[in-house]
Amino acid sequence: MEVVMANSGYLRIGDAERDQAIELLGRHFADGRLTQEEYEERLSAALRARTRADLTALFSDLPQLPPAVPAVRPRRIMPWLIPVACCLLLALALLVAVDHGIAPFLVVLGAFVVIGGGRRRGRRASSGGWPPRHDVESPGGWRRGGAS
Repeated sequence: MEVVMANSGYLRIGDAERDQAIELLGRHFADGRLTQEEYEERLSAALRARTRADLTALFSDLPQLPPAVPAVRPRRIMPWLIPVACCLLLALALLVAVDHGIAPFLVVLGAFVVIGGGRRRGRRASSGGWPPRHDVESPGGWRRGGAS
């Protein structure tokens, strides 16, 4: 059985169409085409809309907007540059250390301290570790750290 719709404006809409209309109204408001009062009126009408014709009426006096361009993160140009630069700096430090009579293992140890120190800064203090927190309730429901 074939159903032919003469006018698709009276087809019911869903949440996705309402959300798209609200987004477009927000863009028109941000561009200065709507006052705060007009925006709020059209926003409430968009939320009450049931058909495409209801939504189309909200945009009858507004220009067609180009589709929104999603923000694109800039691609890292040379992701290999930082590791290579670190290796070259470590090699240079080792050469200078050997030339000046410093034990090379101290340079390597210093590099690990610098690299390891940068990684620890991002950790939260309450993510476990020592000393344990005594006010944390364990998964079983009892409190750690002695009598309650």
